[in-house]
Order: sequence, then C-alpha cells, then structure tokens
Amino acid sequence: MFPGFNKHDILYKKYHAEITAWNWPSIQGRCEQAIETDPHDSSMQVGYAWIGTVFGVMPSGKFYMPWTTNQTRSDEHRDCAFMAALEDIAEEYGLFVGSPDGADGADMHIGLSQAYAPPKGYLDYSVCGNCLIAVANADYSGMDDEEEYDVKAGLESLEEHGPAIADGAELGFHWQDCECCGAKAGDRFRLLVAVAEETA
Repeated sequence: MFPGFNKHDILYKKYHAEITAWNWPSIQGRCEQAIETDPHDSSMQVGYAWIGTVFGVMPSGKFYMPWTTNQTRSDEHRDCAFMAALEDIAEEYGLFVGSPDGADGADMHIGLSQAYAPPKGYLDYSVCGNCLIAVANADYSGMDDEEEYDVKAGLESLEEHGPAIADGAELGFHWQDCECCGAKAGDRFRLLVAVAEETA
C-alpha cells in the first residue's frame, strides 16, 4: 500500500462526483408528490422516490444476501463507498436513503421525512372515535342520544365552509377534549376539514 493511499476515499470522491450530477431537484420533487402520513408516526409525513434497483444503481450490480457467494472484496469496497456518497448527498438535500414498507428488497428509494402538515385547503383536527366513524360511515349506531347530538353539532360547526374527511391517522391517547364533539380524554384520530376558499 502506498503511503497516503486510501482506496475508500478515492472511490468515495469518484462516486460523490457522479451522484452529485443526478437531478436531485427532480428526486426531491417526486418525494414531495408522494408525501403521506408516516405509518409509524402520525406526527410525521414521508414520501419516497424510486431511483432504480441495486442491479442498475450499485457499482457491483449485485444484491447481497447471507448466502450470496459471488461478491468480491472489490465489490464490497465499491458498494460501501458508493452508499456513503449517496447518503451524504441525500442528506445535503434533506433526504435519506431508505425504502417504504413492502418495497421489493432490490428496489432503491430516496425518502423525505417532515413534520405533518395538512393538505392545502384543509385544517386538521384531533377527534374521538365517535366523530371519526360518523364522518367515515355516517354511523351513529354506537352512540347514546347525548353523544349523537354532540357529534352532529360538532360536525355542523366544523363543516361550516366545507366537508370533513376521515383521514383516520391514529394520534394515540390524548387528555385534551375532542376538537369536534368535546368528548373527554381518550384515543384520538385525525380529521381533515375543508376551509373557505379565499376570494380575490
């Protein structure tokens, strides 16, 4: 080994230059278009952009499994340097390397994670199960007369400017009253309600 020679650093610089030339604004835009509530954390949103398979993206073009026998030390060095460069560049754009649940193991994705924000034109509310079911299924059968009255009155107030949509994301247990019917502490779910359109 020559003094000062670092194979990883040389490969990293090579791949860093190649990956930097990718159309990152386009990748970022595709992540934003695919944004949805994170299934593992309702306070966050996540979106993914497919960038190819390991067979076409990774330098070795190989998919490693515990029983794989055709990878070489050279393959491992190149793939390691490539992934380090890919992760660093993705981070510069506020992105990460990862795949959504259920993705094929050979598929590669770039992801975007951000704090939840309701879709444009909507406000989000934390509501109880009764209110969620009322919006989703127009079902009041599991409520007593007082609960039904409170839910209907709450929805009438919320839907002053537009309809409610049962987003359904589970927000967990909350001590705060339901923002629709005023029910006391309990499990909460996300409800989206259209807001009045601004006029010029």
